[in-house]
Amino acid sequence: MNRNEQPSDPLKFAHIYTCHFGAGHMMAAKKLSTRLGNKLRIMTIDSVKVAFPLVHKIVYFLYNRMLYKRKRTFKAYLKVYDRENEVLPFFMKTMCKRYLRYMRKRQRPDVIFAVYGLAANIISTYKRDHDPDLLTVTMITDFCVYDSWINEGTDLYLVGAPYTRDLLIERGIDPEKIIVYGFALPSETEKNLVGRELPIRSNGNSKEAICSDSDTDDADRINLLIAGGVLGLLPEETDFYAKLSAHPGVHINVICGKNETLRKNLEAAGLPNVRAYGFIDNMFDHLAWADIFMGKAGGLSCMEAIHMEVPILYLPPFLPHEAKNADFFEISGIGRLYDHETTATADAFDRDFLNAAAENMRKITASFEPERLLTWLRERNLIQ
Repeated sequence: MNRNEQPSDPLKFAHIYTCHFGAGHMMAAKKLSTRLGNKLRIMTIDSVKVAFPLVHKIVYFLYNRMLYKRKRTFKAYLKVYDRENEVLPFFMKTMCKRYLRYMRKRQRPDVIFAVYGLAANIISTYKRDHDPDLLTVTMITDFCVYDSWINEGTDLYLVGAPYTRDLLIERGIDPEKIIVYGFALPSETEKNLVGRELPIRSNGNSKEAICSDSDTDDADRINLLIAGGVLGLLPEETDFYAKLSAHPGVHINVICGKNETLRKNLEAAGLPNVRAYGFIDNMFDHLAWADIFMGKAGGLSCMEAIHMEVPILYLPPFLPHEAKNADFFEISGIGRLYDHETTATADAFDRDFLNAAAENMRKITASFEPERLLTWLRERNLIQ
């Protein structure tokens, strides 16, 4: 079949370009694919594998290792990150050639979704040079905006909050091309967990109930969920968790992800009211249990907390985009910094802050318009 011929399947064809730098991009792509899966034929593609087909696993390994260690290579990475506009052109020519080769060998998609900034940049270049009629959609998986996300020829932007929409408008993007989508949308089942009081069980390493009927009797109880993403990028010192657990009424679930060292250390420490989990696939269950979410200021996990109206205590950011996400939390009144060295636990668990933050999250979720994406696709005859 010629790449421009359409198959007999009546559904239109879509590519979703994402990556495995952390879990956020891939999970957002998965949620998008699930939502559109019965309306489009979807192929999800690892952008880094396309760009570096022989060494993509090494690229991911080195990136993850760098985040764990945060030593010389991490400092070098930050310098490159700060000079993105100078460094990126050196790689773009090679990457664009590989994308072109990849695209030419496959059926032409009717629409491309980019769920990774570099992929959005490369797809924009491909569209400009080779396929100007190709429809392209960029889903921004942070609350901040970097140059790689904004590209000439992008037909639609999906963003996580009105704050991000306003940043794009300030950069000259037509408001009609922006949908406040709320990436990582929960399923109907997950949304129904909000405010749930029934016992919920974990699918992770621990078989204990996340909560029980007796958990809801104590008005002074605070359920604190601490998570560091798939890699479990959290403080390693047990003193960090001991200080939190010493606060009256605090019960803590720590999602350690693939950080088995942290999980084993916490289990060995035997801290009161602290439970450690490994990798889980039921984050919304844990968020339904939680009164507060604590973790790094990443896009996906904090977006999930917003969906579930769970106020955020973010840890000191160490990546540039996390620092900018933190600005969004503070400006929007949905989160505040928790620094183990300087933040008093009483301030972290202040009820007035928690109530106000939850209400502000409610306002953000009220602005989500995911159905507008379906309307946009329908108007272009991409879905029925």
